[in-house]
Amino acid sequence: SSNSSLSSSSSSLSSSSSSSSSSSSSSSSSSSSSSSSSSSSSSSSSSSSSSSSSSSSSSCGPTAHAAGRTRDYVGASKNVANLVGFSARIATRAARLPCEPHATFLAFSTTWVGVVKNTGTRKWAQMGYTYDRVSGVAAVTFQRYTEVMAGPTRATDYRITFFPGPAPAASGAHVYKGEVVQPAVSSSSSSSSGAAATGTWNFYYDGVLLDSWSHVGWANDVADRVDYNTEVLDAKSQVPGTNANRCLFDQCQYKVRGGNFVNAGLVDGNLRSTNPTEHTFNYINGTSFEIWDL
Repeated sequence: SSNSSLSSSSSSLSSSSSSSSSSSSSSSSSSSSSSSSSSSSSSSSSSSSSSSSSSSSSSCGPTAHAAGRTRDYVGASKNVANLVGFSARIATRAARLPCEPHATFLAFSTTWVGVVKNTGTRKWAQMGYTYDRVSGVAAVTFQRYTEVMAGPTRATDYRITFFPGPAPAASGAHVYKGEVVQPAVSSSSSSSSGAAATGTWNFYYDGVLLDSWSHVGWANDVADRVDYNTEVLDAKSQVPGTNANRCLFDQCQYKVRGGNFVNAGLVDGNLRSTNPTEHTFNYINGTSFEIWDL
């Protein structure tokens, strides 16, 4: 049942491609505003913490995102050609959804790393963890997940898989890594048997293979942007972390076709928050940054 929520989320994640892209394409403007959010985060977090993203009021209900957005994002994005892999260690922090524990409207807070192909047919692959509430159910579920979009048709080109687990330890940090294995670039689009060649996305959790999926849509394609993000549905959903206990992304890396995993080389301008009154960030170095809820 959680599938319906993150499936919505994964439109999210397609929208992650689109909305996060908007983040990427507008990163110069958003990063300047969100940068100011970062620099003023200490003062704003103390003043904003009392108006945390969650409320238990009996009148509490869904809150629309501003400026026509359907999601909000905080994190880092970087345009890189020929991407075939991603990796990051992400701290697991608590995140409340709006109006817990009584509300039953759809909401989620999803923290992930992945790559997106924005040119031509939009495609993506990502993995991470999510706090997820489906419509009509008050319970919030914590899950890890993997997700791939391999073409234009959701019915045949899309897959999301959940891995339920107990509530995470607040101090836990785990490495999320994905890599697509493709036929040799010089090979034809068919295998020796005549069947269409496929690309296989392998997803690793702390170095152990968690999931794999093969699809012809990733046989030869490459991505052009890497993302290290939290994404929320409902403007009052929290992102993980507080000012006192921030959510750290570190060991951020990516891989391009024909190469090895390399450090992401992030700069402050790669970071942004689409809703800096609710969540913010702190740049640390080329492979590390923090996010938290205000």
